[in-house]
Amino acid sequence: MSANILSRVRSIQGKSALLRCGPKGASRAIYSLAVVIIAILLSPLAVQPSSCGSTASTTITAIVLPAVEVSRPSIIWDFTPTGPGTYSRTESVLVKANTDWRLLAVDSEPGTSGHLAEWTGAGYGPKRLKNPLRIAAASKTSTPILAERPIETGMQTGEEGKLVSITLTQDVVPGDRPISGGQAYRIVLNLKAEPVEKSSEEKNA
Repeated sequence: MSANILSRVRSIQGKSALLRCGPKGASRAIYSLAVVIIAILLSPLAVQPSSCGSTASTTITAIVLPAVEVSRPSIIWDFTPTGPGTYSRTESVLVKANTDWRLLAVDSEPGTSGHLAEWTGAGYGPKRLKNPLRIAAASKTSTPILAERPIETGMQTGEEGKLVSITLTQDVVPGDRPISGGQAYRIVLNLKAEPVEKSSEEKNA
């Protein structure tokens, strides 16, 4: 209780004591009034603000999805053979992945089935090389292009990524027809990198 309120209470008590010596009815009325005033003065002290604070917490759950990206969408090879033999060229592609991945190469033209075919500038002509194109990355064997057969696989690469070297090999035989008029045999390989799901045994290993 503050000193100011105590002083007021004592003042009221003193006045009520002096008034008791007056008429009996007046003394009781004044005393009752003094009690009411004291109750009013003391009522703010009955309510005290709470000193307890409150805290709240929020839980945030984030799901990071598997992601794989490749630095280029395709490889184009325009090829004019000078005679029978084995020809090759090397291309590079950068793969970035936050999970296990595989790299696929698919012939963009279903009708050529992995063979280099005559390119007229506006479309494919009837000529095509007898042997299919072979493709390989450093860790794989050179084989013809087949759907869903990866040319390279790997694990999480980090932000720097992994540079994959791809070798294209074409065997030209005597029966292959020469091409002229500034035209060439062409193939367009679409590149696709995708995440690889681990089996339940691998996850629990």
